[in-house]
Amino acid sequence: MSRNLGWHIFRKDWRLMWPLAVATALIQVLVMAVIHHSEPFPMPESKSVVAALLTFGLAISMTLLIVLTVQQEAVPSVNQDWLTRPVVRLDLLIGKLLTIVLLVHGPIVVVDVLEGLAEGFPLGPVLHATLDSNFEIALCYSLPVMAVAAMTRSVVEAIIFGLVVLLIVVLFGSIVSTSTGGTGLKWIWRVVSHGEVLVVTLAALCWQYLRRSREATQQARALFAGGVVLFTLIPALPWGPAFSIQQAFAAKPQAGRQVRVTVELDRPLSAVDAAPELFTVSKSHSPPANRIRVAMPLQFLEVPAGVILHADRSTVRLIRGDGVVVYRGMAEAFDVPRNGLYWQALDLPEDVYSKLAEQSVRVELEYFASVLRGMPVSGQLGVNDARRLPGFGWCATRVDNKNATVEVGCRQIGALPFCVSMALRSSMDLRSPREKFFCELNYEPVPLRFSVDPIDHVEATLPLIDPDASPEVVIRVYEPVDHFFQEIVVPQFRLRDWFVGRP
Repeated sequence: MSRNLGWHIFRKDWRLMWPLAVATALIQVLVMAVIHHSEPFPMPESKSVVAALLTFGLAISMTLLIVLTVQQEAVPSVNQDWLTRPVVRLDLLIGKLLTIVLLVHGPIVVVDVLEGLAEGFPLGPVLHATLDSNFEIALCYSLPVMAVAAMTRSVVEAIIFGLVVLLIVVLFGSIVSTSTGGTGLKWIWRVVSHGEVLVVTLAALCWQYLRRSREATQQARALFAGGVVLFTLIPALPWGPAFSIQQAFAAKPQAGRQVRVTVELDRPLSAVDAAPELFTVSKSHSPPANRIRVAMPLQFLEVPAGVILHADRSTVRLIRGDGVVVYRGMAEAFDVPRNGLYWQALDLPEDVYSKLAEQSVRVELEYFASVLRGMPVSGQLGVNDARRLPGFGWCATRVDNKNATVEVGCRQIGALPFCVSMALRSSMDLRSPREKFFCELNYEPVPLRFSVDPIDHVEATLPLIDPDASPEVVIRVYEPVDHFFQEIVVPQFRLRDWFVGRP
């Protein structure tokens, strides 16, 4: 058998599939052109619709290209068996992988590299970010589609099997509740689940190609389906191990150890609205119906200067005088305001509140918190300006038609920091400007932060108070430096004294 048989299989596939491959590459170019023309500012709605339609067409074209390429020599079928059986299955697998890499991912790499170079980014970082993003596309899309195509005989059968797999993901995903969802720790179980699906997909492909029986196809399908089920269950793994893993990645493990939390029971309830949050890093879910809100005044002391203190997860237990736990649930995740005072909302079931309102109960609060340290981005960025900010990316600003706001758009090859604040500072007023935060909690280590788009973006709209004051945009980035656990115990707490109302 020729050592170059995989290359011969690719050349044969190219002769058969080149029209679809060229069409896929052209759609990719059109998508890039539409997106690039609108950068760095937010895309207008009309262009967003065009980009969405082109992206949908690209997904269909890529799917057809992968399925038809693999099913030129359908493994489960006896069609052309007289041609494929003499071929070593490993050579056939290598040939198909080579076709998908060159015809599907090759144009994506070329387009992304050209786009990055057109933006003025160096070739090295562009190529690195492009290969990272292509790995993500292969992991989440190309390899699973190839596995489905290899385990089916026709496009129709592949669509049916693919829909079954999608139904499994949706069904289990709607039933299973994730322990780290909505927090910065969500990356941990996501990395584990992605690693699992990569192993299962490669195992199913090898099992299907390297064995030659009908039973092998059934076994490969069962393996792949079971792997998909496990993929949806992994995010439900416990919070505790995920937090321990996150602590191991802390850049400065002692940064938050000095933080103390006290309960200010002598603070009047009338002040519950006097200390609003100064910023919001995450949004809480709406509380369930039939709840009664009780507010507990918490004072955070010895918080290091220049940091955000974010409570990723908080739990509450109410214990009667006889030691019986009468309520156990989740409290709201929150950000600690600059003055350190936060009114912790406890949304209790109505029946629990009615039974305990007049009693003194023991309250036990647990906090899993993170310290996010802010660092200013060097370089000055004025209004109606465009320049590269060292270590951050290429940024541009413009004033809207009504002279009321400043639009800021920044982009960077690879991943931008997950939490960025922006503010306008006037040359007439050099006090610290009020920050506006643009954050999506994600404590993922920088080497693992990549997506299907190798160029990351952040856009902001800032209020312009005095256009004649020569304002400049001040940008700060926030990264996690420590993660710590703290427990608070209130021996005597009467719910009725801290009643606020319904949430």
